[in-house]
Amino acid sequence: SPVGDGAKRVTGNAAPASSGVSRADVSGHNGGGAPRGGWCCGERPCGGRRDNDAMKTTARLEAGLAELARLDPRMGELWARIGTPGPRPRKPGFATLLRVIVGQQLSTKAAASIWQRLEDAGAADAAAFLGHDDDALRAFGLSRQKIAYGRGLAAAIEGGALNLRRVHRMGDDDAIAELVALKGIGVWSAECYLLFALGRPDIMPADDLALAIAAGRLVGDGDRMKPAALRAAAEPWRPWRSAAARLLWHAYGIDAL
Repeated sequence: SPVGDGAKRVTGNAAPASSGVSRADVSGHNGGGAPRGGWCCGERPCGGRRDNDAMKTTARLEAGLAELARLDPRMGELWARIGTPGPRPRKPGFATLLRVIVGQQLSTKAAASIWQRLEDAGAADAAAFLGHDDDALRAFGLSRQKIAYGRGLAAAIEGGALNLRRVHRMGDDDAIAELVALKGIGVWSAECYLLFALGRPDIMPADDLALAIAAGRLVGDGDRMKPAALRAAAEPWRPWRSAAARLLWHAYGIDAL
């Protein structure tokens, strides 16, 4: 899966009979709809969804998987067989968006190597990224196109054109639309940001190759699903499509399907 989750071995826990976590716990809201817990941006109150209520911990993920298993026994059987994937949370902000851009059309290993160089050079925040010239960024392994995308993202955040605290308060569709307005951030990238950085519970990145292959093997005719077919197949999994995506990525990564 994206953002560094590509291990081809069983790393999760066995699926429990009951997660012991309520729907309110995993959805990020209490009974009255007011969010609880730590701030979504990890810094100060922003009025938005709160980070530790999101699907970013094993407990939250297992609660979502338990609900998913009730909706679709095939997913429940897969979970029982392969266990719970690691939560793989990412901190909201520029670095995670840049990391998604870095990983576009690259293997997990190649993307991780480039990202490590950026981090080692202190270039993984917006101001620092803008402070490096193109030659330095190319030396880290970034293509000219990705340098341009990264500069556009950094400039938008530093200049205020992209207010991530505002994005984090938005619903899924509006947040995705706000992010894809930037060059270099497509629907897949925006969906992965919402899933891994914000922990939104109902995201299905249907353009993802691994998800298309895994879903085709589990609930399709065995062939890779086209994005429209995957979106249609995932409709019964609402509002826990993020749990389905994480489970399918896990199954694909360990060659379980």
